Amino acid sequence: MDLSVGRFGVHELHRALNAVLPQDIRVLAFEAAPDGFHARFSALSRSYRYLIDNGPQATPSLRRIAWHVSSPLDVDAMNVACQALVGLHDYVAFSVRGGDGPTMRRVLSAQVKIEFVNLTDPGESGNSEIMWHNPVPAVVGGPLRGRLISIEVEANAFLRQMMRRIVGSLVRVGRGWVPPSAVGEVLSRRIKADAGPAAPAHGLDFFRVAYVDGNMLGSSGWQRA
Repeated sequence: MDLSVGRFGVHELHRALNAVLPQDIRVLAFEAAPDGFHARFSALSRSYRYLIDNGPQATPSLRRIAWHVSSPLDVDAMNVACQALVGLHDYVAFSVRGGDGPTMRRVLSAQVKIEFVNLTDPGESGNSEIMWHNPVPAVVGGPLRGRLISIEVEANAFLRQMMRRIVGSLVRVGRGWVPPSAVGEVLSRRIKADAGPAAPAHGLDFFRVAYVDGNMLGSSGWQRA
């Protein structure tokens, strides 16, 4: 949109958009982009985050944003497995695409981490920071026991369902069904049937984009890299 003409400036348009958007969507930051900027083609990398509610019972407040996996997951093994993703690889086995386009993608980073532990007794954590400074505070101290696990992958681009099939493959590792080396083997063999099934869509979050000028647009707004 060209703001050089018309009655709306950047700040006016920011307020106007939030006035008409649904209540569960908000524009947090708004600023003019340089000439020639393209939201897709000017990006250097994209980052996806996938959340897993890993406890014996599903946490109700996470049901729309996290995949409930009741089996305990070996996060260390999953982290070992995801390091095979880093670098330039053919991701055809992790996508739903056939031979209709290039499937080479460069993954810049991949990690699996525990965001917080949900314990019946807050004293069991041994760390008040985990209990009180977390992304879903309503869950902490509740009657359920579990933990929230995140899988984050940054790449120059993603294929359709690539992230969800990566998550499905890593969960198989976490459950002990396959060794950590299986993820690298899937990349090498390039056979779709070898990869894990796509994880459910509701746990996926497209949360950050890095641009050529060093800016990052993410869930907390624009940041300088």
